[in-house]
Amino acid sequence: MSVKTVPVPKKSFLKAFDMSIGSCRGECTCGRQFFNDDGTWDWGEGELESLRADKSATELPYAVSFVQFEDNQYVYDCDCWHVRANQIQAFIDSHLREISNYINAEIIEINQHARHMQTLMVKDFQQ
Repeated sequence: MSVKTVPVPKKSFLKAFDMSIGSCRGECTCGRQFFNDDGTWDWGEGELESLRADKSATELPYAVSFVQFEDNQYVYDCDCWHVRANQIQAFIDSHLREISNYINAEIIEINQHARHMQTLMVKDFQQ
């Protein structure tokens, strides 16, 4: 089974959502198993052999990494994450102006709230 049969999203997009957590094995939200046996992991008796015998499990040459998005835990290398990531990336790319306007409006609101809180704290301190 090929690890990457779906076009991989932009590196900048993937990096933004990478949790930077590695493991010897992991199950993606779709149920697919991934594992890595680079010799540094401790395996339970028969665990590694069972994974290698499982035709649906995918061995990676590096630690299994995860992405948490929309209450789902994806494995970074899973095709289902690449499909979802491509959809999200396409949405963001096609709505950059709207998203930028939203973020800028949120920043203004947060700054106004912070200034208001600072004013209240100064008044409380002066009393």
